[in-house]
Amino acid sequence: MLAIALCNSISGLAGGIPATAALARTALNIKSGATSRAAGIVNGVMIIILSTVLFNAFKYLPLPVVAAILVNVAVRMVEWPEVRLL
Repeated sequence: MLAIALCNSISGLAGGIPATAALARTALNIKSGATSRAAGIVNGVMIIILSTVLFNAFKYLPLPVVAAILVNVAVRMVEWPEVRLL
């Protein structure tokens, strides 16, 4: 927790977006029906593989594309029936 807090603080000071993807990955696993610890392990391994293999390709993505991806993910994570109920 201390490491995440320090990284988020430094990211914010450097003009980055402080965040953690653990909540999004957990929500994705729940929506996909994954309920075991193996789902989290597979998720983590895939992130490691994708980030090491595709890391150099990420630097060529324009920032608006990254923003569009994040907005799309955020909208899809909303449970619209619950919003209507509120």
